[in-house]
Amino acid sequence: MATFTQNYGLHQWVPEDQFLRTDFNEDFQKIDAAIKAAENKATSGDEQVSTAVQAAQSTADRALAGLEPLSYNVYNLLLQNYYDGKSTQYKKSLLFDGFQDKSGIASMTGIVWDAARPSLLLDAVGQQQDSVAFGVDFTYMMQKNSQVGLDWTATGNGILTKVESYIQGSGTLVILQDKQELYSTPIAQGQLKGIATATVNVTVTAGVTYRIELRSGDTQIAVSVRNSEYNFGARLSFTPKTLTSGSMTTTGVAPGMTAQRAVAWVRHLNGTASLSLQTGGSWTSMSRTGTRTTVNLDGESCTESTFTLNRSLSGNLALQFSFSTSLGKSVRVFDYGVVLL
Repeated sequence: MATFTQNYGLHQWVPEDQFLRTDFNEDFQKIDAAIKAAENKATSGDEQVSTAVQAAQSTADRALAGLEPLSYNVYNLLLQNYYDGKSTQYKKSLLFDGFQDKSGIASMTGIVWDAARPSLLLDAVGQQQDSVAFGVDFTYMMQKNSQVGLDWTATGNGILTKVESYIQGSGTLVILQDKQELYSTPIAQGQLKGIATATVNVTVTAGVTYRIELRSGDTQIAVSVRNSEYNFGARLSFTPKTLTSGSMTTTGVAPGMTAQRAVAWVRHLNGTASLSLQTGGSWTSMSRTGTRTTVNLDGESCTESTFTLNRSLSGNLALQFSFSTSLGKSVRVFDYGVVLL
């Protein structure tokens, strides 16, 4: 349940409170009336100008302070609508992204967009050995001049170095991405239910799906898999690729307003976050004002880092997020929101 500020009765919420959009209207009416009253006092006489200006500034400061928690709740509400596929329209004083696609990303260094789990990933673990339908529980004959295969999505970064499969016969192993061939090599093995090994060299990126195919030639191939739900099985080995720092720069936007302050929230798992804001063609570091343990909109535990910047902001704006971590602790970035005040 909301509490209220002492002077003007503005709503105060904690994260678990439910709130209505009409609550914002009540607060904004109070803020508007208070600022207008202060302006009227400032014009009532020269002897009252100084006092009225100070009162107006104090009122404005309190209004901005009251807007921060309101803006945070609006950010969460719009982000939930965004995740649900609802229209959020364009909010000129609020920038946010939940990384459901890459449309808001201008560039990434070290960090990758994980399409399989829409978010940003700084991979400090690397891709580990993985198996799909690798076994000998079911064996069938693959016909001449045909192909079978499986789709596999990388959970980390690395280099695929070896593909193993239970086959008897000879064929061609082909690795593809988006139907484009990345690698092709012969593969053969003479014993029934024996393991055929192909040495390969394919760079894989977290969140990207690859197709691994076995193609027969003029002879049949006996293929063994873990169960009959699959027509091809494989064990994949990698050289992991790890990184402990990375950055992402957003696409530029023109909010169409001049602000005097920016407040930002970033929700991430592991690591330390830094944030810079570009305005007028130059970058300025935002001050980290706090971190707390919270949950993202999917209910997963994470860290929320808060940043502020006090300066005039106008024209085209962009953000640059930087993250650092230690080996073995990958960073996953869920979302961010920036309010301009």
